[in-house]
Amino acid sequence: MKRFFAAVLTLAMMLSLCACGATAGQNEQPSEGAAAAAPDPSEEAAMTVDEGLFEVEITLPASFFEEESEEEIRAKAEENGFRACIVQEDGSVTYKMTKAKHREMLEEMRADLDESISEMIHGEDAVKSFRKIEHAEDFSSFDIYVDRAEYTSLDGLYVLAFYLSGAYYQAFDGKDINQIDVVVNFIDEATNETFASSSYRDFADQMEESEPEG
Repeated sequence: MKRFFAAVLTLAMMLSLCACGATAGQNEQPSEGAAAAAPDPSEEAAMTVDEGLFEVEITLPASFFEEESEEEIRAKAEENGFRACIVQEDGSVTYKMTKAKHREMLEEMRADLDESISEMIHGEDAVKSFRKIEHAEDFSSFDIYVDRAEYTSLDGLYVLAFYLSGAYYQAFDGKDINQIDVVVNFIDEATNETFASSSYRDFADQMEESEPEG
């Protein structure tokens, strides 16, 4: 489970850095081609967040920077307002930022997630059965109230989006990878009955068990 969980969180972390960097002053993202590059599932070194007294360090694995030179990586980090960018010998990259910058990116991430959730209810491509979505402050749980008459099995697939959203927010917030979980409940709006419930950690466990050995 740890390898799968780490790989997914690393990809999500990279996507969040790209999104936040673009929102803040329309700067370029730290790694332009990184979002399209899937992390190597065999990489044990996951994204890490180290929050110190005055600054925050975020380290991403080398697999996201295979097509970029060190100069390009450093230039994009500077454009995004990071205090420092260290390219390690193994190709991984550590970004250093002020706590204020980290909080700013968290706030932008939260706003983006809330907007995406609102679009699921009120947007042009809203999910027909969804009526209301509530979530924990740290996005560790989501309660999705639905019209059971409109609900289909395809609607249940949205659980993956909630898993990813909640997991990458918690990871970026510095929560230990072994403590991250996202519980998603589907609730009948008429009866208030929870008719389906699942968690990201259980999902990751199942994926790891089904992964071929070697």
